[in-house]
Amino acid sequence: MKKVIYIMPIIFLLTFCHKETENIIGYDWLPYNSDIHTVKIYPDEGWQDAYFDCYVNCGFDERLIVGAWNGYRFRSLIYFDTDLLGIEHDAHITSAKIRLTFERETDVINDNIYNEGELVVVVSRVYQEWLEGEVTWDYRNHHDRWDGGRFGPPVSSMVVGDAPEDYEYVYVDITPMAIDWLTSPSTNFGAILYARYEDAESKIKEFYSLNEYEEDLIPRLIVNYEEGGMKYEASCPPMMDATIVKYDGELGENTSTGSDEHIYIGGFDGYSRRALFHFDVSEEKTGIPANATIVKAGLFLYFFPSSRGDVGHMSVFKLDSAFNEGDTVSKMRALSFDPEEDWGEFEIESESAGYKEVIINELMQKWVYGSEENLGLLIRGNYDVEDCKDILRFGTRENQNPDTRPYLEIKYAIPPD
Repeated sequence: MKKVIYIMPIIFLLTFCHKETENIIGYDWLPYNSDIHTVKIYPDEGWQDAYFDCYVNCGFDERLIVGAWNGYRFRSLIYFDTDLLGIEHDAHITSAKIRLTFERETDVINDNIYNEGELVVVVSRVYQEWLEGEVTWDYRNHHDRWDGGRFGPPVSSMVVGDAPEDYEYVYVDITPMAIDWLTSPSTNFGAILYARYEDAESKIKEFYSLNEYEEDLIPRLIVNYEEGGMKYEASCPPMMDATIVKYDGELGENTSTGSDEHIYIGGFDGYSRRALFHFDVSEEKTGIPANATIVKAGLFLYFFPSSRGDVGHMSVFKLDSAFNEGDTVSKMRALSFDPEEDWGEFEIESESAGYKEVIINELMQKWVYGSEENLGLLIRGNYDVEDCKDILRFGTRENQNPDTRPYLEIKYAIPPD
């Protein structure tokens, strides 16, 4: 008997495994067996990096600061909603004063050599609206410049001496300005306090702000008035207050920082330094096609610690206007970006030198795909994080040691046809 042997064909079904990933260009998966390509971009003629100093918001501090010291100038803004006083517009105003509180508390307030001596504090009327949480020396909100405040001539002034051991009140008369606020509320943009001889001063005075937790210490507007033959007094706390700061030190308006060996990021007390980067990530430069899926994109910055150790929390923003390394500090301060839209964060808490990676996956994907124009990025300290008080130092493309220069590493995959 013959045996017939049948060879049954076996059909193998080849299945690809996928891992889920977010991808803005329409692919919601990346095959495990896809080749991951890596490209590194080192600084060359197409790479730019620089830093500049600027001024940040101090609207949530417990102090209002006035004066000048060691290259810094401090002015304080304060806004009162006069509707809260409950005074009729036809009432006869006899006096109006801003009451401020100050004292000397060890290691807290008015306890330094630059707080000693008398300071003439002037108050003027502010001509433009400003926003607490956004106002700085350069900007009255996130978008509109005003260069230290737009304000009128002095309305009044007061002489402030050394702070006492226990708190005391000081008063500055603003009667004409308060009358205008009450009769024409649409003209009320608040008041600004500053030193009379700001350019020559070497002292500052610190007052408690709206953010002080003890109610008796916060500023107040006190108005005395007559109505129907009777005398009254009304008062209210401010709706907003803030200190704005300018630094007139080493980085002048016309300084260029694009050729320095280091960049600086971070800040404290209303003063900050921010870094700028631009690198060519076009297909001609990198070989990355527009339909590539960015797996990971990291900007590597070499960190130089200080002797005390450093703490820093940084945020990354996409620039909406272009810069050049040779631009002046003034031009860099005017660069446009959306402060409400950060594209990544990183932090440093270290006493050791070395490379720190800044992840910019989503931003790189948009640049490669072409959905966003690549004008560069800005890195600044994240001032919403408590105790961000250090200015941190990193190497630039001009650093003499090539092992401390920044570079970009991009990992990507090409989707199947």
